[in-house]
Amino acid sequence: MTQEQPTPDLLISDLLGRSQAGPLPPPIVAPPSLPFGDLDPLVFERLVGEVVWLVDGMNDVRGYGRPGQDQGGLDLIGRLDGGTHIYQVRRIVQLTASALKKAVEDFAGPSRVQVPETEWIDRRFRAVRFVLATACSADDTAVEDQLVILREKYAGDLEIDLYDGRQLSRMLRERGSLVGGIFGPDWARAFCGYDMPHAPVTPAGRALLNDPLLHLGLGEILTRAEEFTDGEPARAAELFAQLAQRLDQGFPVHAEALRAREREMLLAAGNPTAAFTVTMRLLLDRYETGDRMLDEPRRATELAATLGSPAIDAATVATALDDWFERGYDLGPVTQALKTIVAAEDPCASQLVVAVAEQTVTDEDPADDPAGLTELAGGLVGHLTGMAGVRLECCLADLSIRAGVDPVEAYRDLTRRALGGYISEPLAGLVHMRSGRALAFAGYPDDAIEAYRRAVLVAATSDNGGDARDALRSISFLSSKHGLGFEGAFNAMRSARSVGSHDRLISSADDPAVSALEALVDGNLPDASREAHRWVRQKRVAGALLDELVARRRYGEVFARAGVLASAVRQFIMADAQDQAVRAASAAPESLEISQFLDVSANWVQASAAAVIRNQADLLPDSAIDGLAARLVTIAVQGTAPSLMGPQPEKEALGALGAFDLRLPISAARNVLPLVCEMVPREPGHYRSADNEMLAVLAACAHSDAPEVATSAIAALVDAMGRSVHLADRYVSALGPATPGVLDGVRRLAADGDDNALITLAGWDEANGPLVAAARSAAQTILSEPVGTIRSTFSIGSAAERCALLLRAAVAPGATLAEDTGEPLTGLLDRVVHHLLFWAEDRNDLVW
Repeated sequence: MTQEQPTPDLLISDLLGRSQAGPLPPPIVAPPSLPFGDLDPLVFERLVGEVVWLVDGMNDVRGYGRPGQDQGGLDLIGRLDGGTHIYQVRRIVQLTASALKKAVEDFAGPSRVQVPETEWIDRRFRAVRFVLATACSADDTAVEDQLVILREKYAGDLEIDLYDGRQLSRMLRERGSLVGGIFGPDWARAFCGYDMPHAPVTPAGRALLNDPLLHLGLGEILTRAEEFTDGEPARAAELFAQLAQRLDQGFPVHAEALRAREREMLLAAGNPTAAFTVTMRLLLDRYETGDRMLDEPRRATELAATLGSPAIDAATVATALDDWFERGYDLGPVTQALKTIVAAEDPCASQLVVAVAEQTVTDEDPADDPAGLTELAGGLVGHLTGMAGVRLECCLADLSIRAGVDPVEAYRDLTRRALGGYISEPLAGLVHMRSGRALAFAGYPDDAIEAYRRAVLVAATSDNGGDARDALRSISFLSSKHGLGFEGAFNAMRSARSVGSHDRLISSADDPAVSALEALVDGNLPDASREAHRWVRQKRVAGALLDELVARRRYGEVFARAGVLASAVRQFIMADAQDQAVRAASAAPESLEISQFLDVSANWVQASAAAVIRNQADLLPDSAIDGLAARLVTIAVQGTAPSLMGPQPEKEALGALGAFDLRLPISAARNVLPLVCEMVPREPGHYRSADNEMLAVLAACAHSDAPEVATSAIAALVDAMGRSVHLADRYVSALGPATPGVLDGVRRLAADGDDNALITLAGWDEANGPLVAAARSAAQTILSEPVGTIRSTFSIGSAAERCALLLRAAVAPGATLAEDTGEPLTGLLDRVVHHLLFWAEDRNDLVW
């Protein structure tokens, strides 16, 4: 027996809006725990809610009950991996063993272990875990003993946990921003050693207008370096390096110029190895900021030639990164070069591996075989820290998804560490963004939105407003594409537009979007390709779903203008640009290999891929039809009913199957036929968005070599014509009267007065009594129209055409004229013809 679930009173956003009214005690030095007992009751509920959401990683967190209301022992619920977790929140002064036992048993009832299901006591929400969260610390050993007893009692039935003050303090020790948001910055600093971030400050105006070295009081060191350039280049190089390091944070471009001077001095000092290291630093810095590498790849190649391996391999990879937008598919030689660099423990090895891995996950080129790269990158995990380490692990998660791992599993450990505070907050936001992007493409929109919501909180706390904006835009996109509520989509987009800061964790010196669009407008396709690819990579690596799709659309436009249609179609399919994908595919002289996109669960990708296959059905080789048809049937049958809103992969899959026509495999026809037959019955005048596709599939099945398939499809087509489904009569007419079952079915409809059936019979010159009667009626309608009369209104329609078609069939040889006692049909036909001719000459009316 299922008990009716209560309606939630609070969403997580409601909980997050609560704030502390009264003052909290000031923290002591190195406090052992947080002052939960001093929090307002509602704020303590907020704190537990944030722990549930951000630390335990629960999705769809809701609050039930109001103060003073009978809550049935229930405050918060969350869901994870398909299971429901219950959190009962109690801001109490003391917890006893009996109170713990009562709280658990009041919710769970008797243990279900070794009890028949028919004897189970009803339990709300079918929970897999129950957590009691209290503001006090459970110092009594009796409470610990009772917790052990309860866990043993409910083992295999319900997981039992206690979040008391000590446990909550342990969980929040590494969550400085969460503690600061509730207890204030003093407690965050004292308890977590965490300083709340301040808004970034623009460099001083005088430093921007003048030489920053002079502004920073480093002019004398620069003078000394210049003095050493002639006689002591090694000492000059050392000073230039120190100055560059001082300018790295606020003035990176000035630092770059000083490093170039350092390289020249190292070469003058006869130290090409150090000069090569500086060259690679310059090259990779430019790569990270998005600046052109200019002459640096050539300089690196020339220096490497004098040094040998692994410098040659490093220069090879650097050159590949510079023009990856042209030859990024050639992953094999690049991976081999990386293996040599890593084995030699080259100082730039890790950064090069991360860069190549990010290029690979950005392109997702089916020609790539990233297995070797994945193995190599996996060996570096644990050796990289900070931003590079997290970016590498995110790439490994994405590569494992490409190899078939479920995205939830691929990102499980990263998400756990991000939620648990083991990954610092700005980087935790990147994990949530990348996880959200992976979940979105895997067809998990709800989980993806939850990940992006967490990313918004982290980005806002870290003052990365640009990342918060990108995450909100992604939430809006997913909400609209999956029918999760227009209000939520609009609210997310409004919030995105309200974000003032545009700072991002991963950024570049200039905006690649602007550069790409300028090059497109100017018709400079090489530059447009380079900048659009950089734009795609930046958004892909940041996990900014919607902005990545916008960038891919522009990247596709570059390929389309250049006539590289296969690449254009690939980008358009991923970018939710179905119409552009179909147009590009229409211009292709041969079939395009895009079948892998049918295995991407994102509905916009599947819909676009199926639409392209539908467009190219005639160009596809016979060897490809069976595999494509099987996947298309799966999409059509296992998806939701086609609708008028959002991407429609099921509709496009049916359209592609119908486009196969005579080549539709028997197995596919058998599997899809029940679905389309179910779509035919409807109320009079009802229209389905996939009617055209349904009819095309039925027509293809009607030609099947399997008799039972053909018979059922023909019957369904005739039934559709009888229900006035738009264009059904044309499909039936195209089958022709010689197709078994067609003529008899149409005659039955005609006998009932179905006009579509009568017109179809007339087109076949198959006249009978009902058709003759209809012809006479149509003739009288035409003859009753006055000719030569001035009138204020004019009629436009197909009555004349219909009349002519019926009369022609009625007088055709072999027409059945039994029981026809009216005016001879030939005479009636002559009168109608003369009337129509007079009508055509009438200056007061129009004939159609």
